[in-house]
Amino acid sequence: MRQHRADPFVLSSQVDGFSLEFAYPIIWHDEARFVRLLKAMLNRVIEAYGKLYVAQDKVLDAQTFRQMMGDETIDRFLQIKEAYDPNYLFQSNLFRRLFQVE
Repeated sequence: MRQHRADPFVLSSQVDGFSLEFAYPIIWHDEARFVRLLKAMLNRVIEAYGKLYVAQDKVLDAQTFRQMMGDETIDRFLQIKEAYDPNYLFQSNLFRRLFQVE
């Protein structure tokens, strides 16, 4: 558990409050049930205006990420991205998963 303060970065996962980290073993034969549990937990976090540290979460999709961050934040980030990288040359699998830009 860690305490945080909000910061001025566009895509920050920091909010005034606390974070809690879970470490869990993956049981591959029951992965679908586990992913459903994680998505349900994620929805509860978003309902409470919380955020996830996206680099360590593989179940977060583009729609849920936009809901978590807000349209204004996502659109602002993409405007900055387009200004400095209009051809989207610099991107990662995480970027493609969360922004679904082609």
